[in-house]
Amino acid sequence: MNADVLWCSLSLLRVGRLPPRHDEWFQPGAAVCSSTSALHQLYISSTSSLRQLYVSSTSALHHLYVSSTSALRQLYISSKSALRQLYISSTLALHQLYVSSTSALRQLYVSSTSALHQLYSISNISSTSALTSSLHQLYVSSTSALHQLYVSSTSALRQLYISSTSALHQL
Repeated sequence: MNADVLWCSLSLLRVGRLPPRHDEWFQPGAAVCSSTSALHQLYISSTSSLRQLYVSSTSALHHLYVSSTSALRQLYISSKSALRQLYISSTLALHQLYVSSTSALRQLYVSSTSALHQLYSISNISSTSALTSSLHQLYVSSTSALHQLYVSSTSALRQLYISSTSALHQL
């Protein structure tokens, strides 16, 4: 008697039925026992398959989580580095623009003042002094406005960098 026959015989004894003989195992009278044995085998194979599926799925999900986390960490690091480089290059470019604009404005003021002095010495026009004063006021106000624009632009760029870095960190 094999294990299936023994298991089915014990099952039938529990419900008060006599087990069939081994040579009658596949006879119509043994349909209940053979069906029960088949269901038991199906249960065992299904449980084993489900366990294997669970193990393989859990392993695949763990590997996916690890790889995704690593990729996201690398993306965060590279994005933060790129954002820092963009901030530094933008700040340097803004500073260079401010310096060149200030220098050009100063050169324009000096050349204009020199030309007015030359005009004053040649024509001896009294209104040239007032024009020179107006030019000086224009230079001062232009330089001040350029400085304020530089300061506000630098501050806005710094705030944009800080907020972008914070948003990237929150992600």
